[in-house]
Amino acid sequence: MAATPTRHRLALAIALAGIVVSAVTLYVDQRLATDAGYTSFCNVSQTVNCDVVLASRYGKFLDFPIPVWSILAFGSGAVLALPGALGAPALLGDLLLVTLVSASVGFTIVMAAIAGFVLKALCLLCLSTYVAVAAWAIVVLPL
Repeated sequence: MAATPTRHRLALAIALAGIVVSAVTLYVDQRLATDAGYTSFCNVSQTVNCDVVLASRYGKFLDFPIPVWSILAFGSGAVLALPGALGAPALLGDLLLVTLVSASVGFTIVMAAIAGFVLKALCLLCLSTYVAVAAWAIVVLPL
């Protein structure tokens, strides 16, 4: 499929949605870290439990919470999609966007595997981020 302003606009919209979900996840993560009595709205059961996933040792990468990295990735993706969304040629931006989305897909697969097989818990907020990354990949990778 050819790069079109519509495809870039979709990529931009998905990136913005990803930022929102990641910001909510970061809020929950910070509340868990600072308030010992806090239980998140997505703590449904022992298996469906954002608290377990976010508070685990896998909830950070290079000493920053995973949602911070998500916000940075989606934010960078929004910036890279913007020129194409406005109809400007974006060859280098498209290459960087495809690279960013590919890396995001790989990281998402690793994090989903850790949550499912190591922690044996499902984080609804994380799942929302995984869906955003999958939709982003469907839109962006054909560029």
